[in-house]
Amino acid sequence: MLPLTISLGSRLMPFYEGLYFMISFLVAGIWAARRWRRAGLPDRALETFFLLVALGAILGARLSHFIFWNPGVLLGDPLEFFRFWQGGLSVSGGIAFGALGGYLASRIAKVDFPTVAAATAPAVLLGQAVGRIGCFLNGDAFGAPSSLPWAVAFPRYALRLPSFRTDRSLSSFAWEWCSERGLVGPESAFSLPMHPTQLYEAALDLILLGLILLLQRKKPGAQGGRLSLLGLLGGYSVIRFSLEFLRADHDGTALLGMTVFQLVLLATALACAALAFLPGKAAPAPAKASGKPAAQGKGKAKGRRR
Repeated sequence: MLPLTISLGSRLMPFYEGLYFMISFLVAGIWAARRWRRAGLPDRALETFFLLVALGAILGARLSHFIFWNPGVLLGDPLEFFRFWQGGLSVSGGIAFGALGGYLASRIAKVDFPTVAAATAPAVLLGQAVGRIGCFLNGDAFGAPSSLPWAVAFPRYALRLPSFRTDRSLSSFAWEWCSERGLVGPESAFSLPMHPTQLYEAALDLILLGLILLLQRKKPGAQGGRLSLLGLLGGYSVIRFSLEFLRADHDGTALLGMTVFQLVLLATALACAALAFLPGKAAPAPAKASGKPAAQGKGKAKGRRR
């Protein structure tokens, strides 16, 4: 692990959550742009797409963080929403609102949304896997204490940049969680060994990415694009729903041992599964042979890209 606190003049970016969010978005964006051009989508729409996806992802990640983890903060100080340097981003909301931004961009630019979804869904999962590795280095999104041999003890303090000195002004999230429950003493430099749920998710994201690429090979075209989007939203919901049972950084349960966040994830996964089994748009029926030669139109025949 390498937790860092970055000094930006009078501002501090504690445990660099915003930084690895930007890195993951950059990685996803580079691959998405390459797949975009390979799919034959117009470059004129690419800028609009990335702008609306970025705005949607940031808005959704921020809203989801406050709704599910800190619902009372905005009521006390609404301006807290705009203090991104203090952290507070939820990936699930970012993916959902980012997909909505992509849909709006496709409508504005008049490009085929299933083709857009097929081109960009795998890149989203790659970016998310990179982001979760950042979470691991940072000590964010940690799991519950564990005695498994691969469990990880997270350090209490971060390294402040650019001075390269230990920053003792803030303790890591994992250490604070253990300290609040009396699991470590005030002199301890590390948390208890905990599930590296960040790495679990990174691996599962890459597996889901591979499944979506395989699906696209078997189901090309509009149907593959639609299923890619549903696979991204539904598959990621299943991943997060499952890992929430191992996560420690959430509030109490709401129903049947599940949190409110898990109930939303479960509903999303079930809705995506139901939509995946609905038939897509049927291809137009071929014209019946009449025995007469086809009439020759003037000029080039007009076709529609499918």
